[in-house]
Amino acid sequence: MKLPSNYPFTISPEFGDVHFVDLLSLNKIAQKSLSVDELTYRFFSIEIPFVDWLFRLRCALVKPFGLKGDSLPKQAPVFVRKYNVGEQIVIFTVASRTHNEIVLEDEDKHLNFRIYNIIKHNDDGTLSYHNSTVVHYNNVWGRIYFFFVRPFHTLIVLASMHKLSKQMRTL
Repeated sequence: MKLPSNYPFTISPEFGDVHFVDLLSLNKIAQKSLSVDELTYRFFSIEIPFVDWLFRLRCALVKPFGLKGDSLPKQAPVFVRKYNVGEQIVIFTVASRTHNEIVLEDEDKHLNFRIYNIIKHNDDGTLSYHNSTVVHYNNVWGRIYFFFVRPFHTLIVLASMHKLSKQMRTL
């Protein structure tokens, strides 16, 4: 799959072929200086009522196939100013980070994915936040699994971005 021309992230060649990518952005969201750590924390700590129910259903359905999913996601840890490589944020691991980018990952035998979070400082003093999920199927089971998960992934990410946008208007 070819990445969009405006794609703001660099995907390492070790990740493999990209089979799915989304990119959601919030532009000119705050006059206040916020770090990528704080925006990532805010994004992953947003509560969406149906997510717990969906995750419980997912865990029950994938257990016979040997996929991860024994426990429900934990609430994002208390905001600590800086997330370090190897640290968990909900169910994801910080794979890499820079001053303005945090990359989270999870891998299993069927698929690998990364979640990219980046902030950009605009000339007018506002910030833009970009969030992207990239998926690589390791086998046909990964493709089948993501076929069923994709609509829910999209709903959850859109709802989280919408709520984050509302939060940013109040700062």
